[in-house]
Amino acid sequence: MNLIQLDAVVHKNVKIHQGYGHQFGEHVHYVPVIADELKNLVCEYPVCFMKNPNNGQFELVAILGFQAGQNLYLNDEQWRTNYIPLHFRRQPFMLSSQAENQTQLIFDQTSKRINSEKGLALFDEKGNETVYLLSIKKMLSTLASGSYSTSLMIKALIDHDIIEPIRIKVTLTEASDTDNVNYIDGLYSINEQKLGQLTDSLLIDFSRKGYLQACAYLGASLGHLDKLNKWNQVR
Repeated sequence: MNLIQLDAVVHKNVKIHQGYGHQFGEHVHYVPVIADELKNLVCEYPVCFMKNPNNGQFELVAILGFQAGQNLYLNDEQWRTNYIPLHFRRQPFMLSSQAENQTQLIFDQTSKRINSEKGLALFDEKGNETVYLLSIKKMLSTLASGSYSTSLMIKALIDHDIIEPIRIKVTLTEASDTDNVNYIDGLYSINEQKLGQLTDSLLIDFSRKGYLQACAYLGASLGHLDKLNKWNQVR
């Protein structure tokens, strides 16, 4: 990865390929998401918490597969969903924090999305930002603010002991023998019993902040694990 700042003059002819697949880094078994995405994610993905291996902090993630490099939502290099997480759609761009709360738009110039022939332009013939680039900026702003609000939600859930570990059962084939079953640990979800035992004032506060709705989404989303299990069996 080689991150550089976007420049309207230097990168006036750059285009961003809009394809999907392994060459664009999408063959991963989970992806970080923000709580703002839950209303869309819950319709298609199992979403839970996972500890960041680098710092041990909880993160919100959508599960895409059961082993490293496995994205069951990709079929013949096409997504088999209506909603693609923001983390993938913003590629190869990100925001870089600068002094005095300023940010700069940077991108990975080694990304295979970067080219000068195929894809969406970043600047028009007059050097103005295209609708596509403006949409990327809006997306990154949503991710930045959403990451912060999601971290606040996670802290509140941790403070009240509402996050609990879960175990995912993976059936390798349609056979029913015990040797055909694997279990995946290291994932976390909502302890609905402890959530329901919160005081009235806390429940009101959680509801006002959208945490109750988020918890409902998280619980409902786990139903998609059965779908992933079936997809995994026919791979």
